[in-house]
Amino acid sequence: METGTDSRERSGPARQAAARTDSPAAVSAIRKAAAVLGLAVLGLAVLWLVVLGPASLGAAPASAAPLQAPAAPAANAPSPERTTPARSRSGKTPPAPRPPPAAAPCDPGPARTVPGLTVEGEDLVAPDGTRYVLAGLAFGPAPSAQRQARLAALLVGTAPTVVSTAARPDRWGRVPALVAVPDAPWPEGMAGRLVAEGLALARPAGLPASCRRGLLAREPAPGTAGDGGPKAALQADDPAAILAFEGRFAVVEGRIRSIGRRTARLYLNFGTIWRDDFTVIIGNRFLRNLEASGMTGTTLEGRRVRVRGVVAQSGGPLIEVTTPWDIERLD
Repeated sequence: METGTDSRERSGPARQAAARTDSPAAVSAIRKAAAVLGLAVLGLAVLWLVVLGPASLGAAPASAAPLQAPAAPAANAPSPERTTPARSRSGKTPPAPRPPPAAAPCDPGPARTVPGLTVEGEDLVAPDGTRYVLAGLAFGPAPSAQRQARLAALLVGTAPTVVSTAARPDRWGRVPALVAVPDAPWPEGMAGRLVAEGLALARPAGLPASCRRGLLAREPAPGTAGDGGPKAALQADDPAAILAFEGRFAVVEGRIRSIGRRTARLYLNFGTIWRDDFTVIIGNRFLRNLEASGMTGTTLEGRRVRVRGVVAQSGGPLIEVTTPWDIERLD
């Protein structure tokens, strides 16, 4: 019985404490204590982030100068992307782009001295019987007395330097070559002298690539004669004169009046009557190369050009352009 009495005595205070905790005042006190504890924990977390967090993450110390916003660019100032050099991942500024390489000097190949050259027609004949023809030139159908006399005058009393420009002779057994003498030195030699004087036409496709531009530069100015020689270029507004060169190489100058496009060709018309006037044809194969250099139907229309090639007839005279050296703008 005592045991039961003691048990009841011990359970009485517990019941009283439970009653106190279930009262509204006790619940409110517990909530206030929890709120204070939560605020304390939050304050400690903020303090850790402000004081201990940056140091633990390896950030800059608090004494470091704060970053400043960049100043607003002045009016019309170039954007930073255009003026600030790009940097690679290593932090180094890449080198500036190199300028395009300069044109290579004319280098036709190994030369040898051939004394005793004589003129036969438009060929140069060596004492051993080897026949040379000046490379990069086009002549008329019959030997020109004026051209022969000029070649002979250039050779008098000299020991010409000769460079072969082809691996084998042409179909007439002649060796294409560049020939230089004191009055017609390298790099264009005698060929350049004849072109400058209007005694021959430049046909640069027959030369090494590095020598073509130099020979073209020796041509007389557009619409003019050479240095005392005949007028080398024909005029596009004279189709009858051009037709007289049918089947032969010619140089023609003129202004493109209109452009015609077909499936496989581009037509450059130099007159209004297509069946009678001079026309230039550019096939699609070469047209892609021409357009890559900036010459298109749009940029050529209305321009004055110089065209070279073999004259054919299709109603009026025509020339088909087949290499980049066959057409050049003059304005």
